[in-house]
Amino acid sequence: MGRNEAKKQRNGKGKGKGKDDDDSLHEDMKKYMDVQAAASKRHEEFLGTQHRISDAKVEVARLRREAVLTESYQKLMSMDTSQMTNEMKAEHVMGLKMLREKLLGDII
Repeated sequence: MGRNEAKKQRNGKGKGKGKDDDDSLHEDMKKYMDVQAAASKRHEEFLGTQHRISDAKVEVARLRREAVLTESYQKLMSMDTSQMTNEMKAEHVMGLKMLREKLLGDII
């Protein structure tokens, strides 16, 4: 293509495919926007899944902590206090109260 033909096509004159180029550009832009919308939707779904997994991990950690506290409380409850001094018994009772408050919270 010569210089003059290129000028004519650039200025919208001559036998260039101006309208066809606009249509193909419009189609390309539409396809791009559709791909972007689909990618955005997949990203939102991914974030939702990630959030649910994170919530589940937090719940598992809370339940494990609660299980450990319950086990400790059961051990303290079944402990023989007959051989303990009064000071040891008082600390034992304080430990039981503390664990009960952590386990039951405001319920009691």
